[in-house]
Amino acid sequence: MSSRRRPSIASAVLLLAVLGLAACDDYGRVTETSRNSTYRPEELAFAGSPEDGGLLTLIHGNPTDEPRAVLTGRVHDAFERAAPARNIRLTQTVQKGERGDYRVVVVFDPAAPVLDADLCTGRVPQTRIPGDEVSVRAAFCRDGAPLSGALGVMDADLVRDHPDRFDRFLRDVGTTLFPAEEQRN
Repeated sequence: MSSRRRPSIASAVLLLAVLGLAACDDYGRVTETSRNSTYRPEELAFAGSPEDGGLLTLIHGNPTDEPRAVLTGRVHDAFERAAPARNIRLTQTVQKGERGDYRVVVVFDPAAPVLDADLCTGRVPQTRIPGDEVSVRAAFCRDGAPLSGALGVMDADLVRDHPDRFDRFLRDVGTTLFPAEEQRN
């Protein structure tokens, strides 16, 4: 009779969980930073309606070697895909008829700590050149106050070398910024 023991099911589940978390790191980590109790998913559809010009989106910083217009397009595409059933459009300019009291503010690699409320009131810190990690802070704002916020961090080498992973990371930031459900108390 062998003295070897078989791994338990609990050990196997723990190993799979650890491997799964390590794999998530390849796509960055994203956390919800705030969600106002008045946030409603329908409000995103209202604010980002293509018929009314879309949702103003201000992007600060650039963690890539791409031209700013390319990064802007990637952020818009990823955030719009994060809310596909809501049919939203993000834009860089306020157009006639657009709802100017709503906006999304995105800051890559802020040089100082920043709160969602700071982003919504225009107190955006300077940005820095990314180090080992790229960070992003995003806020969905109404009337100068945050409705929701997200914070994400991704390995800088993955941002540069794997555009598909960076796109997935941006989509995860958008999904967190635009939650599909209201906050439950």
